[in-house]
Amino acid sequence: MLRRLFTRSDTTESTSARHALRRSRSHRRRGAAVCALALAGAALGSVTLPPPPAEAVHGDPAGGLGRFAPVIDWIDWTGMTGTRTESGVHILPDGTTGVAWSTPTQVSGDIWHTSRCTISNVVTTSVGRNEAGLTTRRGITVGYNTGTWRGDGLARLYNNGANYRNGVATGGSTQSNLLIGVGNLQDSSAQQFQMSCRSYLVTSSVRPDKSRLESIPNKVELPMEGMVFADAEASNWTNASKEHITVSPSPYDANRDVSYRLLETAQSAGCGTSSWGGLTTVSTPVGNRNGIKLRTDDSECSYQDESSYGPSSVIFISNTSNISVEVKGGGKSAVALGVVSYIDYGDAPGSYGTAGSVYQPSWNGGQLSGYGTLDISSQRGPAQAENGTWHNLSQAARQQRVASAGPAVVRLGELTDNDQSIVYSADASADDTTGTDDEDALPTSWDRVIWTDIGKQWSQQITCSGQDTKVAGWIDWNHDGAFTPTERSEVTTCTSQGTATLTWTVPQDAKRATLSGNQATTFMRLRITGPLANGQAAEDPQPTGIALNGEVEDHPVQVQLPNLTMTKTVDNTAAGALGLSPNDWTLSATPANGTAATGPGGFTSYQPEGDTVLSESSTSPKAAGYKPSIACTPHASSDLTEATSSFDDATSTLHLATGEWMHCTITNTAQAGQITWTKTDQDNNPLAGTVFTLAATSLTGGQVTVADCATDNGGGTTCPTDSPDQDPRPGYFKVTNLTWDQYTLTETQAPTGYQLSMVPITKTLDGSAPPVSATDTTPTLDLGHIVNNPIQGTATWTKTDETGHPLQGSQWSLTPLDANGHPVTDKTRTVTDCTTTCPQGSLDTNTRPGAFTLPGLTYGTYQLTETKAPAGYTLDATPRTIAITTHDQVIDLGAITNRRTTVPAIPLTGGSATTTYLIAGGAVLGITALVMAIQARKRRRALDS
Repeated sequence: MLRRLFTRSDTTESTSARHALRRSRSHRRRGAAVCALALAGAALGSVTLPPPPAEAVHGDPAGGLGRFAPVIDWIDWTGMTGTRTESGVHILPDGTTGVAWSTPTQVSGDIWHTSRCTISNVVTTSVGRNEAGLTTRRGITVGYNTGTWRGDGLARLYNNGANYRNGVATGGSTQSNLLIGVGNLQDSSAQQFQMSCRSYLVTSSVRPDKSRLESIPNKVELPMEGMVFADAEASNWTNASKEHITVSPSPYDANRDVSYRLLETAQSAGCGTSSWGGLTTVSTPVGNRNGIKLRTDDSECSYQDESSYGPSSVIFISNTSNISVEVKGGGKSAVALGVVSYIDYGDAPGSYGTAGSVYQPSWNGGQLSGYGTLDISSQRGPAQAENGTWHNLSQAARQQRVASAGPAVVRLGELTDNDQSIVYSADASADDTTGTDDEDALPTSWDRVIWTDIGKQWSQQITCSGQDTKVAGWIDWNHDGAFTPTERSEVTTCTSQGTATLTWTVPQDAKRATLSGNQATTFMRLRITGPLANGQAAEDPQPTGIALNGEVEDHPVQVQLPNLTMTKTVDNTAAGALGLSPNDWTLSATPANGTAATGPGGFTSYQPEGDTVLSESSTSPKAAGYKPSIACTPHASSDLTEATSSFDDATSTLHLATGEWMHCTITNTAQAGQITWTKTDQDNNPLAGTVFTLAATSLTGGQVTVADCATDNGGGTTCPTDSPDQDPRPGYFKVTNLTWDQYTLTETQAPTGYQLSMVPITKTLDGSAPPVSATDTTPTLDLGHIVNNPIQGTATWTKTDETGHPLQGSQWSLTPLDANGHPVTDKTRTVTDCTTTCPQGSLDTNTRPGAFTLPGLTYGTYQLTETKAPAGYTLDATPRTIAITTHDQVIDLGAITNRRTTVPAIPLTGGSATTTYLIAGGAVLGITALVMAIQARKRRRALDS
């Protein structure tokens, strides 16, 4: 997560005019030496940084051999104030002060890194030889293009890649195209000057022009940690030239020492000249001071072979931002400045903002007069060496006794690496796959799973390094793609044992987030800050922005809050097309402490650990026809194979364990229904023997014939399993295991003696049908009583004499016959001839004398027998059969004739019959007497006449 702050030059400037003068190999060559100063800075705290492409004025790694191309940001001197131009050479005269800004390096969309360097107190200690075209005798030049001289070694280490590939010139030009040199003015002259640099972050929507940098407000200064200078142009040491560079640093932090380390040396193979560094007393514009002198022990390599270069050494000076420089050339010498920046960035998704930390790496090896195994021991110096400790830098480089940048002093884990660009990544892995995988603060044994609950404290130990540090972490508990103050751990410090324990209080809005499954990853950000180089205490860690000293790590984590997914599934096998969908139920989980979670058809929600009652409800009446069952298992995305959570069927209670994600499914199975009805007569007495057709689209063939089980169960108490009717009671019907549907019941065969019910019944069976009982929840559609009226017929006849004259007064017996034709005598009824009015209960309803009408005769066969003849007539005892087989049937027996008796018997006992006979006889005698009288009178008249 390290980011380098580089800038590529976007400015092209002509190099200093360097005229090829004919001179001796010992002193006529234009000698040059380039000093490179690098500032190991820190970066802005609490600055939000969008992702940039990193650009800077720096050596192209593909073009040069320099080991530190990604981190040295060279300062080009174009646009320096206080200068004058003569013959194309930019001059800063003695006694003047010049300020130059480095070309801004884009850190992010609107954040830029730049350095401001001031050169002052310029003093020419040796005027040298006058050069044609230059009227100014005293001063220095700025903007020298290293590599203009064929033997310059710095150009092989650092260049823009235009003329070089892997340190080898690809054409006729050996220029680096880096205009970074500050050189002596006149040939063979010597100058001293003081130089100080400051590093800044500035805000601008576009790359700011260097001329605007001075006036841009709200610049933030980054602490300086050290400088790099280099012998960038090959130097001669002969009695005539004695070319050299001296640097005397001033400590940035008075409580720390200044040290010198060899970074690298460039020279052609086979060249016997060595580069030397001596820690000695040097001359400065403010007097003699301790410093370092960089020189060779013989003529430069290009004088030995025109195709050779060097030797040129690069030295890192720690704990300084101000130096005094002396440049002495047999021809020309120069100084170049650059900022060395090591920065570490987070690599979580962009929504979390940019977090970066400038860091000063720990250094190993290459220290002059150091005591490490790869440090450089002092030895007898070269010829004409001043008093001090001297070090053969060329020899040290060949022995690999050079400095290497290691992990940061203030760091998380054991490793840090420089990030060359800000790369957001969906899984915070970008920094793991570039450079060194330095995401190592968390224990490798930890699976990145956080088992906790809302309101609880959760702690994690990390490894770290540094004194007087501040350490904090953030977890995106609510999964909103940002780190907020409430998501920060308690701030702690790195212990002397190299560990820190971070403790979070899980906020109320925390949510579960997983590495896989239906929710995305959430992230943890760790930050450590340390004391600044200027003595300031460590900053308070913030979730975004640039810290001035420290490191940042981003990690994907899985937050295992107790979580519940409830799902509704519906088995509509028995419901058919009338079944409900899962969303017709609302599922609920009600914890013992906390807020209930609900959702139509289910939900996924945080649930506090402990007991939670699971339930469901529905507004549909059909829901009563389903039987629920609940099963709870670890959620497929919970990374659990076995759960400690448990479910109690009896109470529908889930005991949810800490951090576990359970998936509880309520399966509602539609219960097959049944249809019941009863066949009765008009008096609600059950009737056996009916046959029905039950029709529905869900039935095989569309219908089923339902016969009364009472007629085929042999009098048993249960019905055959293949009988559609499963109620063994006569006249009672129950058809079971029916799919929900619309059913039509039609009677196809009525009980014997009863009329067929002609009205079909159509009703819908579904889950809204009431259950049989509290223990039998089968949806039951009861069609009620289906009444059959009995078949009734009418018998008629007439009682007459032999002339067809109706005779009243006969009496009859009506006896039903059984199936075998035998009279059922105990059910015999008497039929009496009804005249004028019929008394209540009379079987005969015909009021005409001698005429009989017997309505309402039910289905069956009857025997009609005359039991009393009219008076004076002979009894006709012949049995007559009346068979009623169809409703409204009329059986007309016709005229039943009685013969008159021969001697009528006069009743001697009086009564109404005696009186009748006496009256009739008297009437006959009277009429006879009258007739005889009339005839006698006629005869007398005839005699008289």
